[in-house]
Amino acid sequence: MLASLRFHYGRWRGIRAASTGLSLPSATERELLRRYIEACEKADIGAFESILREDAVCRMPPQPEVSVGREAILKLFTDAGFGTEAFGQLRCVITRANRQPAVAVYVLQAGDSTYRPVALDILQIEDAFVTEIVTFGPEVFPTFALPLTMDSEGGRDTLATQRL
Repeated sequence: MLASLRFHYGRWRGIRAASTGLSLPSATERELLRRYIEACEKADIGAFESILREDAVCRMPPQPEVSVGREAILKLFTDAGFGTEAFGQLRCVITRANRQPAVAVYVLQAGDSTYRPVALDILQIEDAFVTEIVTFGPEVFPTFALPLTMDSEGGRDTLATQRL
């Protein structure tokens, strides 16, 4: 699975991708990550709009489709049900993947008491905007030592601060 993740992301970036880069994020990255997580957890599509660059790109390997532009990405999110009760409530954990800041996204479905992994969003950040989101499914969580569940009653997982 890790080889596939490296192949897909490295192919698009034109670089050798590696999951071992643990450099600390800059102040700009930390602020943008805070805003990204807030947008996810509050299901605030307007907040996403404010952090995505106009020409941002979103990919979801191994799917061949690519969403190009802020409006296309926001449409992708809303078409998937983001912000609806049926979609569920999100909780995020900051990590790094392929030497990029990343956000592990968990979902709590109605009637459940456990957050479950839904996506790992690897972010490209330039000039205080998200310029690219590469989203992988929950099958990559073990590769990044991310928890497979999080209790809805407990506080934020300590991994969030350990990886920042």
